[in-house]
Amino acid sequence: MNRHLNVFRPYSLDQSKEHIEDNLSRALVLCLKHDTLLFHEFLQTIMLKSHSDGNSDYNYLFTNLSEKDTVNIDIQIDVTTLNENSYRRIYAIAVTSEVLEMTNFNNYLYSATKDYRPITDILITINDIAFVFEVKRWGEDCRQQLYNQVYQLTAKSNPTTSIKNQSIDAIDNVIPFSFDWKQIMTLLVTTNNFNTLHSKPNLFISDFIHLVQSYNISWLPIAPFASIPHTVDMDGKRHQRLAAAINNLPDELTALDSNARMGLEVDFGWAKEILPWFERDAKNNLSLNFYIWPGNTKGQGWKTFYSNKLDRLHDHKSVIINNKEFNLIIENEIKFSHFNRYICELDFNDDDLLKEIVTTKNFEKYAGKHNREDWNELEEFFDDYFKPEYNWREYCKWEQNFINTNRGYLTLSIGYQIKTVIPYHYLQSIDSSEEDLKNLTDIFLQIYNFYKNLL
Repeated sequence: MNRHLNVFRPYSLDQSKEHIEDNLSRALVLCLKHDTLLFHEFLQTIMLKSHSDGNSDYNYLFTNLSEKDTVNIDIQIDVTTLNENSYRRIYAIAVTSEVLEMTNFNNYLYSATKDYRPITDILITINDIAFVFEVKRWGEDCRQQLYNQVYQLTAKSNPTTSIKNQSIDAIDNVIPFSFDWKQIMTLLVTTNNFNTLHSKPNLFISDFIHLVQSYNISWLPIAPFASIPHTVDMDGKRHQRLAAAINNLPDELTALDSNARMGLEVDFGWAKEILPWFERDAKNNLSLNFYIWPGNTKGQGWKTFYSNKLDRLHDHKSVIINNKEFNLIIENEIKFSHFNRYICELDFNDDDLLKEIVTTKNFEKYAGKHNREDWNELEEFFDDYFKPEYNWREYCKWEQNFINTNRGYLTLSIGYQIKTVIPYHYLQSIDSSEEDLKNLTDIFLQIYNFYKNLL
């Protein structure tokens, strides 16, 4: 979707903290105004989860409606303009990225200057019940700010002078509630799914979901693999779940600090990263494959080819994870780079060779920088080792990537590509709870420990 067509994204959107919070408040209000199912679920959640008598308020509001009953939803309302005697119940709702402890909310003290204006981010009123919201993008403690607003709405007389940290009578009939963004987005996503199921998508909700994806994707509910089918159209959801696992790794592991790649940063000497990719085999079977590349640079190559474990590398055929055996595939690899950037690679098996090419002798002689005037020698080297039916020039696009370019040199790495294959159906069997990522992060830890001892 073109992000400029998002109803909540003006071209000149100011990305300051205050404007983002205002935009979130406005977007949420528009969603509530334009989707009655969402509005119902939203208020019901607040009333039923905030206190034991919430069901009474819910029944009071929705059991005996008449034409005279009114609903108002608005933003940026000065509560001093409202009649403090109009509400039998006031819900004070803090909206942040974290759940705040609200038990002692009514014991707070009014604290504000004379010029303070109690402006609510969102105000919802239904007859004589009011819902006052203070909205924050992150986990800021907004309880004092929210208390000041509610106090102004309930005070017998509004303060006319500066009052700070003085004892004020406790607020009566005020129900505090902390509503974190993940809870709210779960309501929006489930409502959106319900609307889609009935072929009645709501533009406001779908655009708000896209808006939140750009602000903080962690607010969105991320379905476990058990709820995500193996179909291609679910690739995005699988990627989100994988990202969630990487963002919750145990302390022993370090996530790769890269916008381009998602995986683990390692310091094995012979390798620097482990990358997980979803892939399909020739029979369309989906799996999560954990890749590592011994000898991916010449520096790593020295650690690889002079490891006392190299002779036993190909003895490994499987990996034991959670007492189950998974395939381990080890292939030869030659990588081409330029200006320290990957260009292409040759992945091949022993059956593609006339004789063994990935050797310590060839590493010492051919790994590293090759100027253009030496490329004929490099071609002869490859022709001498690869079978004619393995068209190495075609596989690495030799003409396109090198011969017919202005490149004056290339850098060659000689080593291996290793991958552990975890079938997707196994991931589905162990990952069934949205909130519990431990079964997935345990796989990362076990693979890390196995790879660490390979060489």
